[in-house]
Amino acid sequence: MPDSAYILIVDDDQIALESGRNALSACHSVDTASSGAEALQKIACRTPDIVLLDVSMPEMDGYGVCRKLRENESLEGLPIIFVSALIDESERMKGFEAGGDDYLAKPIMPIELCRKVESILQWKQERAELKGNLGDAFRTAMTAMTAASEIGTVLHFLRNSFQAENYFSLGKGLIATLDAYGLKGSVQLRGRNGSLSMDQEGPCSPLQEAVLSNMASQGRIFEFSSHLSCSYERVTIIVTNIPREDPEKHGRMRDNLALLAEGVNARMEALDNSLHLSQLLQRTGEALRKLGDLHSRQSLDFVGIADEFNSRLNRLLLSLGLSGSQEEELLDLAEHFLRGVETLYLEGHSVEREIRSMLNHAPAESRP
Repeated sequence: MPDSAYILIVDDDQIALESGRNALSACHSVDTASSGAEALQKIACRTPDIVLLDVSMPEMDGYGVCRKLRENESLEGLPIIFVSALIDESERMKGFEAGGDDYLAKPIMPIELCRKVESILQWKQERAELKGNLGDAFRTAMTAMTAASEIGTVLHFLRNSFQAENYFSLGKGLIATLDAYGLKGSVQLRGRNGSLSMDQEGPCSPLQEAVLSNMASQGRIFEFSSHLSCSYERVTIIVTNIPREDPEKHGRMRDNLALLAEGVNARMEALDNSLHLSQLLQRTGEALRKLGDLHSRQSLDFVGIADEFNSRLNRLLLSLGLSGSQEEELLDLAEHFLRGVETLYLEGHSVEREIRSMLNHAPAESRP
């Protein structure tokens, strides 16, 4: 992340402009615009690192400015943070459809503004670093799938998904498949090990994550504007350029996305179960080891106790003054008792050997 970023604050409220400038100017270069038209003019002359964009402005509101910026391909990847006193679900959806990356609620505390800017700058850097790696993966997928039919692309992904060992590799394969179809979108994977949200550029923005999470509760297939959402328990896919102008292709894409989501959901369940089983085996191995160690210590204790018993019994017999028959009867009783205890000891020793054998033959990941 650069030490100093160029930040453009757009707001028709002069107090808000000055407040934002005062909060950020110590670490960054800050410029301001009091209208949407002025902001577009300044951005045409110099591209900022971040745009803080007020939603409620006369003539052209923040959503309109954002849409204008997103039409310019040279500004792809420019982070746009909406600033508004209205941040309910409908407003977030408007911001998402317009192409925004995050929301800040008015009034904004200076420390909150600084943290948000630093967070977005870090996110921008991570996207730039991952873009090259993901771009290579997408190009490889495109080359491999050029001659395949649409359903063949789904089968190709499902076959390769069995090689995915974690959420990230599974999500990357899904994004590469969307790219092979010429679709732009984002995905969210949810499992026992947390959640992962990503698109073709890398990690999703906070606003994208919020929309993906919201779409998970909107049913299996949900369409809004030019977007299509497909969700299962463990996965949500949102496509932002579903081909509505071609009804036949539109229908095929719906079906293919549903197949992809169902396959990812099944693989996520398998990954989670595998992780759970591995953890269970490890805990079982640890318990068996402790049980074996406990029995080893008890075996040593038994030998000591038996020796002590014999020694004390012999000393006691000398002091009791019993008759020969009484001593013989008492010794027989003691011998019978010790044989019974010895039998239990030998049975326990057999159990210990079985435990050691189980640990030696257990999978490597379950051994302590």
